[in-house]
Amino acid sequence: MFYTSKYIHKISNPSGGDEGRRVRLDEVPTVTRDLARVLRREGLLGRGERLLDHRIEPDGRVVAFPAASPWHSIILTPLGA
Repeated sequence: MFYTSKYIHKISNPSGGDEGRRVRLDEVPTVTRDLARVLRREGLLGRGERLLDHRIEPDGRVVAFPAASPWHSIILTPLGA
């Protein structure tokens, strides 16, 4: 399934530059460490970056919380949702 990605900044208001790229996830990992590996592979997290936690919402959105980053969260929204 394809997802759009969006970065949510810790302090500033949203802007057009916060839009990430489209990514493909065959399956959303339930283990946070595994999701971090997938996000690094897809270029949404940098090399060595990790996630503190993540959640999968009822509508299919995935909210990931990076550990040491200017971003509060990365939101993956299924295309068509």
